[in-house]
Amino acid sequence: MGVRWRISSGQLVEIAGALWLPSMPILKLVCALRMLAPSAKVMDLLEDAERRNRELVLWEFVDLDAEYILKTPTGGSQSADKLVWHHDPWGKFSVRSENHLATTPVALQTLRQSLVRWIGR
Repeated sequence: MGVRWRISSGQLVEIAGALWLPSMPILKLVCALRMLAPSAKVMDLLEDAERRNRELVLWEFVDLDAEYILKTPTGGSQSADKLVWHHDPWGKFSVRSENHLATTPVALQTLRQSLVRWIGR
């Protein structure tokens, strides 16, 4: 299946288009947003670091999307969202999928930060 987002703070992940709903078969929303901007982030759905704004989610999304959004855990505001490997139906991980994961903007930024810390030692 490839990579998907693991939500922590919700600051990096756009609601529409991003693969961030792990229990949903296609990993993303089925329907378009009603009132939220297309660039709205997952953090815009949070009441606080741990809880979704249930009323907003139920109003903004069709029932199927809302159900999966409300089931998706968050990691709190202290940690950053990250890309993780989402298993394929056979549980395989390939060099091709790893290369895709490694060339995402977030992965490149993380690599840059690691290099800066390493050089600064």
